[in-house]
Amino acid sequence: MRLWCVLVVVLAAALRTAEMARRALQVDEGLTLYLAGLKLPAALQFMRDHDPHPPLLTVTVHALVWAHAPDWLIRVLFVLLGTASVALVMAVVRQWSSDRAAVIAGVFAACMPLLIFNDIMIRMYAPFGVFALLSFYLLSRVLVRDDLPAARRRMFWIGWTLCTIAMLYTLYAAFFVLACQLAYGALVRRDAVWKLLAGAAVAGVAWLPQLPTFLYQLPEGGISFPGYVGREFELIATLPEQATLQIPYAGVLGVALVAVVWIWAGVALYSTIRARRGSLLPWIGAPALLTLVYSVAAHKLLYTDRYYTLFAYALCCWTGAALGRWTESLLKSGRRVALAPAVVACLLIGGVAGAHVTDPYHSTADWNKIGLLLTSVSKPHDLFIFEQGSPIWVLGRNGALAGHPLLVVFDNEQPARILDSAKPYDRVWYVRFESWPVDPADIVLRGLQRQYRLLRYWRFDDALASEVALVAQFERSRRQGFKR
Repeated sequence: MRLWCVLVVVLAAALRTAEMARRALQVDEGLTLYLAGLKLPAALQFMRDHDPHPPLLTVTVHALVWAHAPDWLIRVLFVLLGTASVALVMAVVRQWSSDRAAVIAGVFAACMPLLIFNDIMIRMYAPFGVFALLSFYLLSRVLVRDDLPAARRRMFWIGWTLCTIAMLYTLYAAFFVLACQLAYGALVRRDAVWKLLAGAAVAGVAWLPQLPTFLYQLPEGGISFPGYVGREFELIATLPEQATLQIPYAGVLGVALVAVVWIWAGVALYSTIRARRGSLLPWIGAPALLTLVYSVAAHKLLYTDRYYTLFAYALCCWTGAALGRWTESLLKSGRRVALAPAVVACLLIGGVAGAHVTDPYHSTADWNKIGLLLTSVSKPHDLFIFEQGSPIWVLGRNGALAGHPLLVVFDNEQPARILDSAKPYDRVWYVRFESWPVDPADIVLRGLQRQYRLLRYWRFDDALASEVALVAQFERSRRQGFKR
């Protein structure tokens, strides 16, 4: 089985490398790199005010940027982190189930589209996945292995505590992971609850320096955009599919696909609980449930796929445990088709992964191409309007914004003021990217169409629906006083 585990890790690395090669920097990656290029106090102040996340990612990438690491190398490091998560999935499942179940879970983790998509991003999701899975692995070791020497057991508890500290400084969702692990100790393994509480207390004390920033960020971080109001049920109902397969189907086929994932998750979880009662495997998905409950109760935009990578990992673990159990049952009964269900399932998820990494419509907006367009066609001192403004973090890295005044829309109070600020300019470039949360009525675009003449536009829609970009060139007509 060791050879199969190595092959699964190679598969995971290959799929993530292919994803990295085909995708330009995503806007959030541009923000991470922009912050990393600032002096550290300025970067931390920006995060406190505008990017409500803990600072470990920014501090780490800051060190890499100041060591002159190129963007592609930083991405490679994140690919390695994502690949390590696949290895950890196998290690966790092996603790509670069989080697065969671990390999199946690893294949699913290697091929799950959401994980492939997020594992290459220079954001906190891949590091958080590593820390969370490592914490589950270390906890599993001390709970499963009663024969561990005292010194090694102590080492695992210390490792779990340090991992929890790192997790808390990476993503605030770590609190949900810690809460679920403490609940597992209190409800299932009371023999370990005091050690869990002691480690959690140490981690909490180590996190105290972040508490004032967290309290300042809490009222703002994650608040739903107005454009999401009324769509909560739809987003939650489709969340299991969006947080795993991410196959972009709509209509009846889309509804059927969502239903399949709901059934898949329910059957796999039920089978895991029956076969491995008392194990940690069902609890790996529990943080996702807490995240969802909190997001609904607090009216925060936390029911989008990137906050549910642990659900994807949990589903992989449950699938491995379920298929491993069924395979063992069939083998004991002497049936020739014993391996068929597992093989077919692995081939299916492998096909989904292959389609994902080769489908240009399942990518991020091509900001390299957009930057080249703006650089080659615009004239010096043309006004650039970005709605919303996150693309400036990427385009600023390739020089496309140099020499141009900027008007940037980041919230729904700005559109009405943007048009007045644009009046002194005769030539305007409008870049539209996910504008519906901040300007659902298209105030800026409609105003530009009234005040200027549209020369031409470019639509960059070879991407996910949420990553479609529109570039439009406007100029004031002669009748309106255009100056050559």
